[in-house]
Amino acid sequence: MRTKPRPKPGSTVTGAYSAAGYEVLLDGRPVYAAGSNPHDSALPAAPGRGLPVATIAAYCERTCRDIAAERGAAFGGVESED
Repeated sequence: MRTKPRPKPGSTVTGAYSAAGYEVLLDGRPVYAAGSNPHDSALPAAPGRGLPVATIAAYCERTCRDIAAERGAAFGGVESED
């Protein structure tokens, strides 16, 4: 079974979101990203066709909290890139 690397003590997970999608960072390094396309989160959506920014922000926060819990790191919040 493969084990996940444990972060150093004091590690923090943060997130940044925009209309194009969001990114989750562990100590400033990207660990996850998702686009705004409602049918395929690996892709950004065409202008006017993506998820609402409020939904993207909520997904960003939820994913950050989940990754922080999985990695034993602190949740440092999310912020808008717009």
